[in-house]
Amino acid sequence: MRFRNALRVLLHNFKNIYVILLFRLAVFLVVGSIVALIVFSGVGSLLESQAAADFVLSLQKIVKAFFDSASYAEFDGALKAAIEGVVGSFGGILTFLNQHLLEIIFSVIGIVLLYLVDRFLNGMAQFALGGVLNDKMSQYADTPFFIGFFNNIGGAAIYQIVYVPLAFAYDVVTLALCYLIFFRLFFFLPVLVSLFFAVTFIIVSQAIKLALVSDWMPAVIADGKKLSKAIQESFSMGAKSFGVHFSNYLVAIYCILALNTVFALTSFFSSLLITIPASQLFITCLQFVSYYTAKNKRYFLTYTHICQGGSLESILNQNQDNGYEE
Repeated sequence: MRFRNALRVLLHNFKNIYVILLFRLAVFLVVGSIVALIVFSGVGSLLESQAAADFVLSLQKIVKAFFDSASYAEFDGALKAAIEGVVGSFGGILTFLNQHLLEIIFSVIGIVLLYLVDRFLNGMAQFALGGVLNDKMSQYADTPFFIGFFNNIGGAAIYQIVYVPLAFAYDVVTLALCYLIFFRLFFFLPVLVSLFFAVTFIIVSQAIKLALVSDWMPAVIADGKKLSKAIQESFSMGAKSFGVHFSNYLVAIYCILALNTVFALTSFFSSLLITIPASQLFITCLQFVSYYTAKNKRYFLTYTHICQGGSLESILNQNQDNGYEE
């Protein structure tokens, strides 16, 4: 029910996808330009080195393994050899990095900081969209994006200062564990099987993260709670509530991956301009629908269709009018 209602909220707020797209493109152009300057000035010598050329060549062999193999056995052997080549060429890159350690460190620090700035700015936009969605769901009011942005700028900044570093640290740990798991399994399992475990691990870990932070933004926006209180309540949720959140976000991530992949391959990747911001907005819709449902709060799906959150039992006990439904 939450998944379906979140999809309906998304469709009724579809115009906001274009706002997200324009905002993300503007941030990308600014941050991406600075990153490009850092890359070409700081690590340009690495990109022109023989170690980098060998690394790119080993990556090309991985791609060829997918298209030039006549059988699965040949594919498995070619892919393993190609991945071993990637690992070997990576040693050459590490040697080069040791010779240019200081400039590489400063470049990496600059890129990481710019990545965090990008996450912060896009998070501010997502928080503003949360305010717009909350106005639409609670009052059926069409709040313009930039009004919502400036109305929530203080709370959004505090939220992102806390959320962005935590999410970044969580993602880094997840990728490090995935790397270890993949290359451990790689030595005694077929490549596709180890890839299956690695990708599954990443998706499950992201679903766990979304389940844990699901109520943070809605609690701050919809109920005016302090972020510390919202975090405290989210970590004290029961196993049943966490299970519902986890299940919804796990399905959402798989659906988002499938739809983005299919649309990208059938449109030469041009559809990603719409599907990526739509995916981001859908996650926000799911957060608010889940929060409203868990807190037994009414919300608008359409002007004439109001949903009553909470379990079916609690709704029946409240003897709501026929105009409301779960």
